[in-house]
Amino acid sequence: MAVQPSFTRTLRYYYHRLFPRHERSLPVAVSVFLGVWIGLMPTLGIALILTAIAAQIARVPKGPGLLASFIAVPPTLFLFFYPLGYFGVGLPLLDPPAVDFNFLEEVRALNLFSVGKVASHLWDNARGHVWAFLVGMLIVATATALLAFGGTYAMMEWKRKKRLAARESRRLARESQADAPRQEPPAALT
Repeated sequence: MAVQPSFTRTLRYYYHRLFPRHERSLPVAVSVFLGVWIGLMPTLGIALILTAIAAQIARVPKGPGLLASFIAVPPTLFLFFYPLGYFGVGLPLLDPPAVDFNFLEEVRALNLFSVGKVASHLWDNARGHVWAFLVGMLIVATATALLAFGGTYAMMEWKRKKRLAARESRRLARESQADAPRQEPPAALT
């Protein structure tokens, strides 16, 4: 009768499938860089697909990149990264001209048939602000992805050195045990 794996064993299995123990540090860090960078760019909901394709092209593990692209959940995007990219970086950097454009009215009138009209109206009237947003997000995504790359590389190297040190201490313990003189068991008294 087969024993059903426990929940922790299943989690451990998937953890080692996503982050293999003996994976080199650089490919994992590049995968995380790609995941964070693509996740933060305005990719209209296809960040996971783009991350998987980019990881396949770069020949790096897909798991860490796919997990890293989950930085792009709506609360982090709309409450932190997009305002930072537009108001914090893009707007001060490009300083687009003020526009006479009521965005909320355009969004209220938006439906499936008027998407092209609204998009062209937005592009005609607010082109500078669209560019400010895109440039700001490019800079924010690149900076955040570089931080994630550095942190992942440092963590993977630390884990690798820790694993190698443990292996070396086990080897030394085995050698010292093999070199120790063997004690003969005491003779039985008769």
